Amino acid sequence: MPTPKRKDILLNGIVVGSYESTGDEKKDIEITREILKKKSLWKKKSMIDMMFNQAQSFAYTANHLFEKDIRNHPRKFHSFAPFVVNAAFSIEIYLKTLHHLHGKKIKGHSLTDLYKILDTDYKSIINRIAEETRNLYQIEQEKGFDYYLSSLDRAFVKWRYIYERDVEKIYFLPTIYVMQVLDKACVKIRKNQKTI
Repeated sequence: MPTPKRKDILLNGIVVGSYESTGDEKKDIEITREILKKKSLWKKKSMIDMMFNQAQSFAYTANHLFEKDIRNHPRKFHSFAPFVVNAAFSIEIYLKTLHHLHGKKIKGHSLTDLYKILDTDYKSIINRIAEETRNLYQIEQEKGFDYYLSSLDRAFVKWRYIYERDVEKIYFLPTIYVMQVLDKACVKIRKNQKTI
């Protein structure tokens, strides 16, 4: 019989405890959770926190693919579809997070539909952030946040199966711009709600 392995529990990169692994992942998770609760380090995340973290995870992956495979030449074309799918899905979840912050649970993959029905105060914040950051992403004056968001409408659905259709035009930096604007808007709106 194998000897139990001692494992460290990390929280934000810091060792906060350890336990004997059972070899069963579900049991180990429960043991870890109980240790964190006893140390008052366990905090159940809200739905908004989980949605926002998920959006950031997909955005991180899209950014990683862009930096590693797409930004410089020669571009690795095999990363185009994963970039678009991850970016579009992060944008979708950012928009759904904003709706959730406003007390609405929304479904669907159409980015333009999700944006159209967004609270007008939230749109104002998005537009302000978009205007403040457009130069960082070399956004053309006649094209802005709305234009690039609409260019990605249903991209999550379309690009998952891009091999079944003609390749569509993709704007790499403007796609990252849209992700960053929505990330900053979520942060700002969440912070404003916590201070009210």
